[in-house]
Amino acid sequence: MEISIYEPVDLIITLMKTTINGMTDRIRRLRQESFDTQPSLSIERALIETEFYKENEGKYPIPILRALNFLEICKRKTIYIGEDELIVGERGPRPKAVSTFPELTCHSVEDLHVLNTRELQRYTISQEDIDTYEREVIPYWKGRTQRERIFNHVPKEWKEAYEVGMFTEFMEQRAPGHTSLDGKVYQHGMLDLKERIAHELKNLDFMNDPEATDKQEELTAMSISCDAAIIFAERHAELAEKISKYARVKLDDSDNAPGWKFAQWEMKGVPLRLEIGPKDLEKNQCVLVRRDTREKVFVSLDELETAIPAQLEALRKDLYERALANREKRTWAATTMDEVKELAKANTGYIKTMWCGDLACEMKMKEEAGLSSRCMPFEQEQLSDVCPCCGKPAKAMVYWGVAY
Repeated sequence: MEISIYEPVDLIITLMKTTINGMTDRIRRLRQESFDTQPSLSIERALIETEFYKENEGKYPIPILRALNFLEICKRKTIYIGEDELIVGERGPRPKAVSTFPELTCHSVEDLHVLNTRELQRYTISQEDIDTYEREVIPYWKGRTQRERIFNHVPKEWKEAYEVGMFTEFMEQRAPGHTSLDGKVYQHGMLDLKERIAHELKNLDFMNDPEATDKQEELTAMSISCDAAIIFAERHAELAEKISKYARVKLDDSDNAPGWKFAQWEMKGVPLRLEIGPKDLEKNQCVLVRRDTREKVFVSLDELETAIPAQLEALRKDLYERALANREKRTWAATTMDEVKELAKANTGYIKTMWCGDLACEMKMKEEAGLSSRCMPFEQEQLSDVCPCCGKPAKAMVYWGVAY
């Protein structure tokens, strides 16, 4: 991956990857990330839903209640956009993080421990999350889940068949739309669907259709769900815009060794390096490395939006302060030509003096001291009242230095 040394880049992402032939670099990397990422359980959705139901259950008809719950989730759940992703949207707060659905069947603490430790298809979850789930989620949903309501009405013969394994609980944890999607969503936008829903609502016949009220609830829930999907998409668009603003990024997913990549981009002058590999993704983290100090900082992927600008600002501030200190250390004041010549001979840097503004005095400074004018600062100092070259009244202070 080659770029001009003058191309503005704030952040270089160096990726540790496995090479697979036959795909573009982007697809190859995303595929490998998917393979390498450990599946995990997220309780975020369960916490949002439980809080919502505690506040709102019984206030709305069931279809509208469920739609409003979906709206709340789309407003609050963590959103994620991975590097180079063109199709975005995760079930959980990070790749391969699976949400729990306590309204369908509420996992027990034992279930969570089994999922966390089993050899086949393990889903990792922290003890802290298990404790939170036991404290905040399980007590509310006890006796309220779809599974419990259904099994309360299942005949004894069906319960016995279930208990001996004649049919499984596969569908207990999956909503009807979990893996299916109607073609309408690919043919019509959400606003189009809302318009069609509004038309159907307007034409309901409450006088002659005994199902009109039920239809009204379902259609209203559909419209709310469209709003939820729109909000969810807009939040991703806002995040994508933020990401594009806080850094100019280049991705180095070449097959070169990490050390080669690091040296290459340091020579190009890129101020900040982001290192990420499969183990980092498992921990939902990356490493940020400043070019000036080579200091390494581990950062959560959820905090990159603030961490990258903070690192760039700290680097800018440190570079400025070091440059300012170096300039002040190598700047001397003089009021006579003898002082100017003596300082110029003994030191490198800048010499500041007063100046009358005459070109002849500027030429004299160059001939006798080997210095030319470098700048006339906005913040002026009154070092003396006269020009050191001619003795005439001075008009301004000037910095002098050797031109290379």
